[in-house]
Amino acid sequence: MKNQLFIITGNSGAGKNSTATALLKELPQLRQLITYTTRLPRGAEVNDVDYHFISQEQFEEKIKNNELLEYATVYDHYYGSSRTDLEKVWQEGKTPLMVIDIQGALTFKKLLQNVTTIFIKADNLENLQTRCRQRPMSDADFDKRWQKVLAEIELAKECDFVIINRQNELPETVNQAKKIILEASID
Repeated sequence: MKNQLFIITGNSGAGKNSTATALLKELPQLRQLITYTTRLPRGAEVNDVDYHFISQEQFEEKIKNNELLEYATVYDHYYGSSRTDLEKVWQEGKTPLMVIDIQGALTFKKLLQNVTTIFIKADNLENLQTRCRQRPMSDADFDKRWQKVLAEIELAKECDFVIINRQNELPETVNQAKKIILEASID
């Protein structure tokens, strides 16, 4: 299928980044489409590997110049995807894989054909809450994030596929996502 795009989405702490990292290692035809953000890097995140970290002014310039296919404000920071970066991956003969929030994933489904969305969902809310609590943030920030998590779970039904990521079973989650991608690539 020409100009396919696969999107891994899900809520905070569900395992979407771990799933995508494994898929990129196992499926050489995939290329990660790196998104832009105005937030600062966290932990070991690397510019131009995990995200393109840019200033708010630079991001707003990209909006003004119509360089972004989609963008949104998430937790007080801009996130967006470059039209040129997407077209470049296709021109290289690769299939782009993105890791974005559900809002961006659903926007892409409206904008483009051949988009497959895979929602990674934690096996239960208690485990998910524990994982989210391990991230450094204030109680107020956690409460805000947790409300967003619950809203995102409700939107999961809008995605093409939902995979339950059971605790300590990431390889099974990756295998399910890999099967979806391989079957969609044959069509």
